Amino acid sequence: MAELDGLVRIPATLPGLKPVSGVVGACAIVWLSLEGALIRDILLAAVLLATAMAFIVVRKAGGKTIRQIQTVIVATASGAIFGAGVALLTLVLLAVKTSLHAHGPEYAGWELLWVWRQIPLWSGAGALLMAGFGLILISGKPFADPDGSRD
Repeated sequence: MAELDGLVRIPATLPGLKPVSGVVGACAIVWLSLEGALIRDILLAAVLLATAMAFIVVRKAGGKTIRQIQTVIVATASGAIFGAGVALLTLVLLAVKTSLHAHGPEYAGWELLWVWRQIPLWSGAGALLMAGFGLILISGKPFADPDGSRD
């Protein structure tokens, strides 16, 4: 494990996070008036959750330094939480949308069941994606050219 003894510093701030959250909030307000479209609801849930998780990471861990192996573990766990969270937040958004629109059910039962059944898949995909990102991050060359030079 000697090769994973280096340290990684978590950024204390993420430039542009507040304006992005404002745009996401505006999108959520517009979303309330639109008719139900499952793909749009899933995308909104993903963007809302990603923004919230970015705020949480900066607030709770910003500026701290952690070991490289912890970076991979935290990234993998965050990806799994994000994947499951997108499905769960989507279900919450579907319930909110259905409760606000007075013309009957906005979504079919099979759509709700489909989203529920995606939790293991999306959680696993998020974990794999973020584990890969964590490994790239600790490699020390996340933005290297194929010839090994860095810009």
